[in-house]
Amino acid sequence: MMKSLKKSVRKYRCFAAIAAAMAIMPASANADALNGGTGTPGDDPPIVVGADWFATTDTPPAFFWIGGDGAPNLEGPFTFNALTNVVLDVTDDFLKGDRFEVFDFGASLGLTSLVPVAEGLELGPEAAFNDPSYSSGSYLLGPGAHSITMATVVSPYDGGRGYLRVTPEPSSALLAVVGIVGLCGYALRRRRAGISSA
Repeated sequence: MMKSLKKSVRKYRCFAAIAAAMAIMPASANADALNGGTGTPGDDPPIVVGADWFATTDTPPAFFWIGGDGAPNLEGPFTFNALTNVVLDVTDDFLKGDRFEVFDFGASLGLTSLVPVAEGLELGPEAAFNDPSYSSGSYLLGPGAHSITMATVVSPYDGGRGYLRVTPEPSSALLAVVGIVGLCGYALRRRRAGISSA
């Protein structure tokens, strides 16, 4: 009876580990932000990994620039530490036609999409990001410290506001869960093999 109970407990420990991993994956990518880590020290606006963007003048998720082509965002670097792979999303809003180059510690990640200059309304970042007539881009970043800045490549209005967000890459969380499932399966097979040979 005791042997059977121990076997059941071992079997369900793996299921508990899998459930716990699934529950904490989004939180662990955000753990640094919860513990007060902000990447590069200083007054740079810290980004909370996993926080969604929203229509606001708060930085982040908003960023601002004044001037024509080549104008940098006014806030200085947006900093964060990533525990897993993350995706950085950047979008314009309001009047259409602005385009940005995105940098991490001064190294270019690439340009947001090229769009025609046109009238626009304030849609909010989620709607603007999903509207191909607004310039936007997504960039995969690895674990570690990041320091994000933007510069306008095209700025027909001599200033404006855009938005950014950082979210855990879905496949990173999935890979971690798959790894735990594989390890649990391997451990259970080894135990069964040991029991049958005994």
